[in-house]
Parts: sequence; structure tokens; C-alpha cells
Amino acid sequence: MKKRRILTVVVGLLMLTGLRMLTGCSGDSTAVPQTAEEVDTFNEVLAFISGQTDVEVTDVQVLLESDAEPTEPVSLSKEDSGALLALMETTPFVLEEYEPEPLYGVMWHYILCTLENGETVMIYPAHDALSFTRTEQNEEGKWQKVSYRLLYENPDVSREIFSSVLHHWNDIYSIPEGETRTVAQILGDEVFDARQIILRMSLDGNYDTEIRLYIDTEAHPELLDVLTGLKLDQKDVERGRNPYMTIGFHIGEEDYRYGDHILPNSFTVYGECLDIAGNIMDDYRMYPVDNGFFTDWLVEWVYAHRDDDGVKIVRWDVE
Repeated sequence: MKKRRILTVVVGLLMLTGLRMLTGCSGDSTAVPQTAEEVDTFNEVLAFISGQTDVEVTDVQVLLESDAEPTEPVSLSKEDSGALLALMETTPFVLEEYEPEPLYGVMWHYILCTLENGETVMIYPAHDALSFTRTEQNEEGKWQKVSYRLLYENPDVSREIFSSVLHHWNDIYSIPEGETRTVAQILGDEVFDARQIILRMSLDGNYDTEIRLYIDTEAHPELLDVLTGLKLDQKDVERGRNPYMTIGFHIGEEDYRYGDHILPNSFTVYGECLDIAGNIMDDYRMYPVDNGFFTDWLVEWVYAHRDDDGVKIVRWDVE
């Protein structure tokens, strides 16, 4: 994704502070440490990151972020926030500065802790540590981002925190056994207001042979109805490779322009399985459309309507 985020201390701080605030207890003012060596408690971690002396947490959210799919944060209940913060409260830790390795093209979950004064602190959980960044002045007086990580004496704590964050995030996108959801139910009702459908597809799975269309929903409401109403359940299904399709809902007053607009509401199809944007769990199984496979139906629709008004061909590199 972007560069590797550092989630360590912030999570601990936010969680601990949040736990006190969310459980109705008030904490004393905490002095702001100036170096990592001065940090001994979770409150001091929060103070070190935020630069604030009042580090009581009033709200906890989790978020998934990637270069490809921006998403909205998920707020936790007071009970879940308190439980997450409690994971970091009692285990001894060491806070250290470190140099993270740049990683690209991946997704990162992180924790957002809102302090009583409204400031937000971001912490990045991983299996082995929590990490965060802090803005500091170097010896030349220039401001720079410095990375820190919080290493717990019991490594199981880091793994449990990371697992908890994944659980809270995936709860939003998972479908209980025996139930079904539509694409619109998972992505949100705003997809019904889409101005355009942005479709990229490769029938052989090769990116060099791609079809790319911009389709006005006003001219083709039937396509919007099928895409938003596509029924899914949470069953294992063979991913397959062909065809590959990415379908995005462009919501806004202006026509879609690559580079100017972001499509947070989208899904991707591989063979006969489907991934919702921002979801890194098991794939979804798609139910048939008009007694046939969805992918077959969509391919037929594209070829039948490619020359229609309201369909703009941006790329057509297939025979």
C-alpha cells in the first residue's frame, strides 16, 4: 500500500485511555514524554504521540486502507472499545524507534483513537507489534516523521489486538451462515445514486486484453438494478481466473474522469467469486442471474449494448 504504517504506541495509548474514558472513569493529567525512554505507561504513550496531557479516549474506530480502495472507518461500541483497549493495559512493553521497510500494494488496518479534545491518534497493529509515527525536529531543526513500535513482553498480546481489529472490521462485510446479502446492502444505499457504472473486464484474465466502459445509469437503469441487486452469500467458491471484472459505482454530478475521481464503492469478480472493496476475508459466492451465471450475463450485456447511447468505450482490446 503506501509505506508501512507504524501502529505501536498509539494503539496502546488510545486503548488504555479510551478504556478509562469509555468505562466512565476519569484519568489524571499525564506529562508529555520527550523521548521513547521516558515512556513507561500507556497513558504516556498516548501523550508522547499526541503531545497532549489529557489523553482520555472518547471513541475508537477501526479502518482498512489501501492504495486501491479507500473506505469509511467503523465505530466500535463502548463495550468493544473497552475490550480492545484493555488488551493493551496490563502487559509490560518496550517502546523503541525503528526504521520500517517500505511496502507497497498491500492493505493496512489501523485503529483511530479520538481524545477528549477531539484530536485523533492513529495506530497500526500487526502480528508482532503496534506502531505509529511522530513528527519531530532533527538536529538541523527540520521537521520529520519518526517511526516507533511498541513491543509487548507477551507477544500474544500483539497478535490478539490485531485479530480483534480484523474481527471488528470483517463483521461489517461478513454474511452470517444461511443468510444472503445484496451488493447494495454491503456497499451501502448510496450506490443507488450512482451516476455511472465504471466497468473494466478481461475475458481471458490478461490485462493487455481489456474492455473498459463508462455507462450512464440514467440510460441503462437495468444494469444498475442487476449490479446492486446481485445476491451473495459467504460460501467458499473456487476463485478461478477468467473472466476478471472490476465494477465501480461513480457517484457525483460530473462524469467520471480517471485520476480525478475515486471509486470507494466497487467490487471485483474473479471467475465466479466476488470480492467487495475493502474486504480481505473469504470470497463471496454469487447467485445466478436470470437462471445463468452473472459473468456470462454481463459479457452478453456488454456486447449487446456496446454501441448504445449512454455507453462510452474507453478501451476495447479484444477481437
